[in-house]
Amino acid sequence: MSQNTRGAGELHDEVLAAIGRRIVSGAQPTGSVLTLDAICTDFDISRTPQLLVCRGGDATPVELEPLTGYDCEIRHLVECLTKDRRPLVNLRDAAVTQAVLDAERVSAAEGRVIHLAEQLAALS
Repeated sequence: MSQNTRGAGELHDEVLAAIGRRIVSGAQPTGSVLTLDAICTDFDISRTPQLLVCRGGDATPVELEPLTGYDCEIRHLVECLTKDRRPLVNLRDAAVTQAVLDAERVSAAEGRVIHLAEQLAALS
């Protein structure tokens, strides 16, 4: 169910060179754009559909469950505790996520590309 929209193509081209940017609606950030190779994910909680996957000027809406990420995190944590299982993520995963978020913030604020190779290598 791909829809070709001019806005998505322009958005895709705009973010290909950057790791991402935060979309601001009023005073609160409502979403983000993340580009990995030739694919761009565009998430904005203030619109429907909230998630688009953009490739080559095409924007494909992605259906999201009514649960939030927090709902799923709590369910997973409870399952790990009650069934004595290891969590799917660990502290290194959290550090990598934080490095990506920090790079996104700096990229958006300074309007430049942030290369994560050095930061991620330091986490190994």
